[in-house]
Amino acid sequence: AEGEKMLVSQSLGRDVEAAERRRQSQEREHTQSQLEHRREVEALLESHRREMEGLKETHRRESELSQDAHRRDLDLFKEAHRRDMEDFQQAHGGDVEELKLRHRRELEELRTSFHDEAHLQHAQWQDKMESLQHAHMLEIQRRESG
Repeated sequence: AEGEKMLVSQSLGRDVEAAERRRQSQEREHTQSQLEHRREVEALLESHRREMEGLKETHRRESELSQDAHRRDLDLFKEAHRRDMEDFQQAHGGDVEELKLRHRRELEELRTSFHDEAHLQHAQWQDKMESLQHAHMLEIQRRESG
């Protein structure tokens, strides 16, 4: 009977050791899975950050190009205005108030047009940023829940 108790005790000891090894193995697998998931989320966040930076840079370049185009239009307008004033003065002996008024209206239209375009570009950029941020959030939530 004493030998039987010892066999049962040894068997129970082996079962307990095996269960502990299984528990430790499962814990390591779970920790490894968490680390892999964290790395995936970090890589996704980095990818999203680069995408957002790219969008910001594109917007900056487009704004610069738009401003450069506006400056060129303004320079062309000023040169045309100067020539018109010279031509008008030569043809009409100095009565330029009507021409100045017309040029002021044209300049104001040019400024308004540029500002409208700039506001539209900025609104489109904000929409893209918000859409991208929303898509990134959904992707992160999907990955975290999956």
